[in-house]
Amino acid sequence: MKRLISILVVLATGLSFIFANGTAEGGMQAVSAGEPMTITMGSMGNPNTHTGQSGPFIVQRVGELTDGALTIDLYDQSKLGQDAALLQQCMDGTVPFVAISMSIFSNYTSLLDVVQLPFLINSYELENAMFESDEFWDLAEAVGQELGVKIVGVGENGMRHFATNGHPINTPDDLKGMIIRTAQSNMLIKAMQACGANANPLAYSEVYTAMQNHIVDGLEINLMSVKSMSLFEVADYMSFIGLYPYASIYVFNRNVWNSLPVEYQDAILQACEEAKDKLFSEWLPLEDQEAYDLALSEGMVFNEVEDVEAFEKLMAPLYDEYREMDPLMAAFIDKAQELKATME
Repeated sequence: MKRLISILVVLATGLSFIFANGTAEGGMQAVSAGEPMTITMGSMGNPNTHTGQSGPFIVQRVGELTDGALTIDLYDQSKLGQDAALLQQCMDGTVPFVAISMSIFSNYTSLLDVVQLPFLINSYELENAMFESDEFWDLAEAVGQELGVKIVGVGENGMRHFATNGHPINTPDDLKGMIIRTAQSNMLIKAMQACGANANPLAYSEVYTAMQNHIVDGLEINLMSVKSMSLFEVADYMSFIGLYPYASIYVFNRNVWNSLPVEYQDAILQACEEAKDKLFSEWLPLEDQEAYDLALSEGMVFNEVEDVEAFEKLMAPLYDEYREMDPLMAAFIDKAQELKATME
């Protein structure tokens, strides 16, 4: 029933957009600044979390910046589908605007995989700086040209760290022989193997029971998930290492984007930028602090990995592999390493 409702919503919103503004494909009819317009937006975001405030904030700010002329009609909490479905609908033009995880692009292109290279971006400060860099936006534009979309903003759902049983992680040797659940990513599997661990890319929904039944010894996860899934009940330790950022991304269908007046485009870009700034300065710290406090009160033990460089050295072959894939990826890696050196 939920799937049927989602399909009907997609059809209704897509048709209403077409009737109001022209076809959803290459024949988009341009609108004039000040002309009332409604655009459908889909996401998996949960507005009841701090990090889930980005979507509603963007909706509000776009309305304010256009004096109510442009309305973003937000369907969050997976009402229009999960990430893979949302991206496909955005490319098709049936849902013109989506907020999705960056990693879902790996189904179509490897260009954005470089953002989540293990141990490359290991802090929010560095991540935010990279999202301001030409190197990132060159990648974003290349992806947009390739897939027929326009990337207009970025977000973050929580830096990934190690949560384990038996012992905390301090050095690569601590991972040797452990079975670590990873997201379903060939890159992460290779990274865990380089550290001496055995990767098990279980589905996210299986994480709790896998830890509870000792199918895995640990996992790479963010604090938000530790809280939302009560992982402190089945994991003894959490080792802060900054494995990789779990970034999100705001994407428009390119034909729809090109049909918008510059004033509307500028309002959307400004709203996304303001949301990113509030996310990194306010919402992420609150989300992480609340999750940390709860897990600590429930007996989870935390430690900070001091020698991250030992892990980074093991990633050298993986970095070389991604450098060789594309010069844009090579430039991104070099820029991240350059900025990281200035921050340490």
